[in-house]
Amino acid sequence: MKEKADYQCCMAHLAGEAQPPHLRPHLGLPLNGYVRLAAIVQPDGPLPISRSTWWKGVSEGRYPRPIKLGPRITAWRVSDVIALIEQMGG
Repeated sequence: MKEKADYQCCMAHLAGEAQPPHLRPHLGLPLNGYVRLAAIVQPDGPLPISRSTWWKGVSEGRYPRPIKLGPRITAWRVSDVIALIEQMGG
């Protein structure tokens, strides 16, 4: 169902309508799924913070909690990261 909504939003954008807030290509993030830490923080990610600052924010509850995809694979939901960026004014 979400894929259909994303398709409709993309088609509306191509038709020249305003782009909805959940489709922000300037963030460099996919529309849905999971992202690893390198895609979230500097130098390649949209948030201008370091890895250590990110992990401190996660432990303090300021940033989203990660999802363990495997024993050595940690990721975050794209929707949680985009919500954080918009909350921060991005």
